[in-house]
Amino acid sequence: MANAICIENTASGKPSKIYVLADGGLDAYRIFPEPKRPSHRNRLLLTIVFPKSLKHFVLLHSILGHELGHAIWRCSKHEHTIKKDVCAKFLGVPGVFADKNSTLNHIFSPTAPAEVQAQLPIMAAHGINQANFFQWANWDLWVEEILCDFVGLVSFGPSFVAAQCNLLPSINPNIHAFGPQHPPTSWRINLILRGATILGFDALPPQGHPSRAIVEEFWTKMQMSRTANPWFDVLSDAQLTDALSGMSALLQQHPPACYMHPDVSIVSELISSLQRGVPPVGFTLDANGDPLCTHRDFREILYAGWIAAVQPNALPFEQMNRLCEHAIMQQGAIDIQLKG
Repeated sequence: MANAICIENTASGKPSKIYVLADGGLDAYRIFPEPKRPSHRNRLLLTIVFPKSLKHFVLLHSILGHELGHAIWRCSKHEHTIKKDVCAKFLGVPGVFADKNSTLNHIFSPTAPAEVQAQLPIMAAHGINQANFFQWANWDLWVEEILCDFVGLVSFGPSFVAAQCNLLPSINPNIHAFGPQHPPTSWRINLILRGATILGFDALPPQGHPSRAIVEEFWTKMQMSRTANPWFDVLSDAQLTDALSGMSALLQQHPPACYMHPDVSIVSELISSLQRGVPPVGFTLDANGDPLCTHRDFREILYAGWIAAVQPNALPFEQMNRLCEHAIMQQGAIDIQLKG
């Protein structure tokens, strides 16, 4: 399923190689998929435009998991499964996303937080109120954005959490704002952080393990992105658990699309390399000085990179990115050698 990503060179209009980043042209600061709805029978690739300015910032590339979600959702082959096994877990059942009116009642509730209620008079001054809110905003696209976040979390794991928590607020610092095509960023971040806990991604190494403190530091900093007021938790734990379970079941049918959380020893090994300024790959020397090569999933490298990047006295972010970028490239060579 990963082969569903193709990056378009917008200068020429022709697709480039899969995973090759190209110039975003006038959209140099946007990441988005093409709007066409592909048939799984005739079009196996969906183009995703990615800004060239982020070319070397591989720690942010996990956000492509969200765009992969748009590719899956717009493919008729998977639409029925997603509606049955994911959407049905929170649409049409009691909750914020039971239907449009339920979402409206939540937004315009008199118990909504002050930072939310402060936006409503501003919107009203532009003619947007509860009666016509979802003529201005697209409720179906809001649902699609949440579904795509689920794909990003299930396919990229903790590195998606970090990319989302860092990238989305930088694009729009007002994380509580409503958008015509996007629900509030605070809703999305809360869902992803809670989803990471439900999937066990934030489990800490055992007491006494050398990497426990730095892994805990990473997740503590991620949780700082959470908005504490329960109004921003728009799905119940049961709804979120069932939806993520359905999404995981779908991606597991297309290995290696579904992220598999690595053993703590693997993460610790990769972090140790980064702390020494060495690209984190599956390579060690045995007691005789002979090389031992092992496979390391690129998502494990990105997770280790994020953990190392948020530590006090860590290398500058661009240097950490470059180490991870080199590691992914070197790991590709190691994997070729292992297959040979």
